[in-house]
Amino acid sequence: MFAITGFSILPVFVRDSLEVVSIHSVPGYFRDYVYSLYRGRWDKAVVFESIPNIKYFYRRIVFRDKAFNPSTYQVEFYPRKTYVYPSKKPIKTFNNSIVLGIRLKGVARKPLFIPLYLETSISLDDVCVLERVLKRKPSTLSLNDLLGIITDLGVEVLGKSVYNNNIGLLVRDRVANLDYALLIDNNGYVIDTNVCIETTTPYHLLEFILYLRNNYEYVYVYSSEGYPWIPRT
Repeated sequence: MFAITGFSILPVFVRDSLEVVSIHSVPGYFRDYVYSLYRGRWDKAVVFESIPNIKYFYRRIVFRDKAFNPSTYQVEFYPRKTYVYPSKKPIKTFNNSIVLGIRLKGVARKPLFIPLYLETSISLDDVCVLERVLKRKPSTLSLNDLLGIITDLGVEVLGKSVYNNNIGLLVRDRVANLDYALLIDNNGYVIDTNVCIETTTPYHLLEFILYLRNNYEYVYVYSSEGYPWIPRT
């Protein structure tokens, strides 16, 4: 069980199944603990009785205390502090990072992203680019919009192809000095790549580029053999 504070008038209690529960269903010791921490609506925090056992995670790019969902081009609510029972010492939540966590709807005016695991940090230079991206506020992100954003991030598109209604890209990250290829669907999610990487949560193109940029020393890039969608240059 965990609780959310600062996003509504009173704390909201949530089971690991992500079901909001009545305060009468909350163990007394945890209810009292949460209320002892509660400082009002300005104090946005997540309070864990224990870390929930979640099978499916969402991924967000978090910067300036905002959780950015690149697939919808939306910013979601994000707690600034974390408490873990029984400690009353707050932990600052991840910032300027790519983070795995939980997405909650119906507990605030817009979706709320609860951080659980850090994947990688991102640089302040990339944060500045993302802030400029958010200010554009298009209604939808076209392929050209995405390619424009990755160009702003210092990624050059060396080749582009169409394969089974998906888009193959051969790119060069000038910051990491790394060439690689990826196949993205119409929503901008990576469905194949010649980079050795394993995940159960699909990467969006922007997340993938930022993750590799900050972990390029640890990744292996395969040759183009066996990848019919890789553009030939």
